[in-house]
Amino acid sequence: MLQNESIHEEVRIQQEIQSLYKNYEASDYLVANHWHPHLEILYLLKGCLLLTVGDQEFSLNPGSLAVINSHEIHSTRCSGINKVIMLQIPYELLSASIPGFDHIRFVNLPSCTEGVLPEEDPTRLLLALNDIYSQKEDGWQLQFRSLLYRLLYILYRAGHETVSLSVKIRSERNLTRLQAITDYVKVHYKEPITLAEAAKVSGFNPEYFCRFFKKHMGVTFLTYIQTVRLSHVYEELSSTDYTITEILERHGVGNYRLFMKLFKETYGCTPLQKRKQLAQSS
Repeated sequence: MLQNESIHEEVRIQQEIQSLYKNYEASDYLVANHWHPHLEILYLLKGCLLLTVGDQEFSLNPGSLAVINSHEIHSTRCSGINKVIMLQIPYELLSASIPGFDHIRFVNLPSCTEGVLPEEDPTRLLLALNDIYSQKEDGWQLQFRSLLYRLLYILYRAGHETVSLSVKIRSERNLTRLQAITDYVKVHYKEPITLAEAAKVSGFNPEYFCRFFKKHMGVTFLTYIQTVRLSHVYEELSSTDYTITEILERHGVGNYRLFMKLFKETYGCTPLQKRKQLAQSS
């Protein structure tokens, strides 16, 4: 089954709370399109965050809640400083707790609106989980787990739909093909990867491959590669003293104009300007 054989993003579960919980503040980051078998819940405390799920874009502001289903392709982008609560609930817990979870996706998610009882408000539960995790009083693990199951129950009752077997099989087949491509890019992103090479990895001809990748990943293959390179370039801007040209060359940036356009769209400045900003803030 796909959930055991193809995990695109490794998630390190905190066993004492049966999930992965983070409350973090970060700035200027870009997480390329990826997926995982776990359910992911994001709650924005400060700043703004651009979330892409499939071919849909969502702009999250403080107080915004987002739920990303198991195996949904998504990416996040932030320009400036933001603070986020992130909770990832593992597939193993979900499948053991929710009958037929493999054929379920959450929809119609609740928000903080009039008519929602306080005890059924998922944002209040996330903030309560945050307090429990921060304070870690005696027995906090039991309290955290109990609220975790309560949150799952509320999301389940708020709205879910059943995915047919044929749709699930098709989705698993598509993710398996995408996995082969993204794994190839992870290894070879520094090289000039051609569409013909990528298409061969996926078993498609180049023309169909372009349509397939854009449809399921939400971006063109070229943009995806540049996004992967962008994340590596950004990391080296603050961690090395290589020149900008050397960094770009080290990470396979060939189309300079396209890369600079993507960098400016993401961070609002050039790599040199960003390096100066990072140096001043350190």
